[in-house]
Amino acid sequence: MNPWFESLPSGHRWSSLWYGLVLCGCGAIRKPEVCKVCNGKISSEPVVIEVAPGRFERILPAMMGAEGRYEDYLYLELIEREWKRPVASSAAGLLQNTSISERASVVMLFWTYFEGRIERLVRLGLATVPEALREDVLAKYASVGSRMDRLYKLIFGTTYFNDLRAVGCANMVDFLGEVQARRNEFTHGKPSAINDLLAAQVVRQLRDEHFAWIEVFNHRVKALG
Repeated sequence: MNPWFESLPSGHRWSSLWYGLVLCGCGAIRKPEVCKVCNGKISSEPVVIEVAPGRFERILPAMMGAEGRYEDYLYLELIEREWKRPVASSAAGLLQNTSISERASVVMLFWTYFEGRIERLVRLGLATVPEALREDVLAKYASVGSRMDRLYKLIFGTTYFNDLRAVGCANMVDFLGEVQARRNEFTHGKPSAINDLLAAQVVRQLRDEHFAWIEVFNHRVKALG
């Protein structure tokens, strides 16, 4: 089976995983068609407004993109760049006598991107909490592991991995658990923990993980609604 990115339309980068997705008024991430959370529709018909006495203009409806921040695009493009970079790079001389994979950056970038989306989820659950308290809680639970488990459970009554199972994406649990464990080993002095096979697995799962996270996000929006 060909990897998902080989079927992208010509000229589309990996960041195009966010293309066509918008934020609904209910807070969910959706395509412009009917929202699966609130069943609301977005009209594409222009609206006529009076911009000055007796002067009317037709305005096309605007929709907010579903990404949480500019970095949501940036990380995907950085992962793409690192994956496509020739293996025989300028770093080869430094790495050739070590057990560090030249693709280690793919895994590290993915995990940083993932951490940002987990923060977006817990911030969603803390949206009604006073800002000072919210930031204090986030500082207390600073690691992604504690946010996916203990903090997530305090906010939502379950864990992120259990939410993945609840939305039918249980296959992501083992994948993310392995990446998390290998990444932790890597950062604690075992560079061989991240190898080329893990990097390839991250790339293969990138699209499915992206949409699994969206399913969980919408699941939480619906529960909070």
